[in-house]
Amino acid sequence: MKKMFLLLISSFLMITIFLTGCSSESSVQTPQFTAINKIEKEIVNIPNYDDFAKFMEDFENNIDIAGFSLIQPYKTIFLIERDFTFNKKDTITVGGGSGDFNPTQQLFIFENKDKSIQFYVRFAYTEVDMGNNLVAWEVPTGYDQADSELLNRTDMATYTYRNLIVTVTQNAKTKANLSVTKNAVKSVLSTLDSYYSK
Repeated sequence: MKKMFLLLISSFLMITIFLTGCSSESSVQTPQFTAINKIEKEIVNIPNYDDFAKFMEDFENNIDIAGFSLIQPYKTIFLIERDFTFNKKDTITVGGGSGDFNPTQQLFIFENKDKSIQFYVRFAYTEVDMGNNLVAWEVPTGYDQADSELLNRTDMATYTYRNLIVTVTQNAKTKANLSVTKNAVKSVLSTLDSYYSK
């Protein structure tokens, strides 16, 4: 048993001496490389609330939808229960408080001469740049079980434009006309492009 114990100790010492010698011989320094990841993000200036307010004035003064007249818009502060705002706001305004008088939405109403068609153009301001995109175009057809008279009266397009949500809705007394909606949308997008390309 003593022999076995001495053999184990001597083996342990030899391995230790060998490893110590190896580590001192390998004192050659290996160059250290640091990986540098350069991620260049395009810095985009997101229009702020003042830009939104200026655009609302510009839109009112420069929008032209053929065959339709703009009904004078007015600034409104919409009070809302917090339940409907994910418990974030009491008003649809920049700060969301009841003492905030900077609305983040604006509705423009256009009407044709015989008052058979109205367009609602709504802009909603956000602090997030969502890019320019057509999000949805609601043409409610094919719903045979729903009242067709009601279905046919509405046509709506929803866009994101930078940090704005834009909806253009046609409301007709008889039947919404898709080509008339397309003309209105073109006018709205053209006005947006003109303002933001300055």
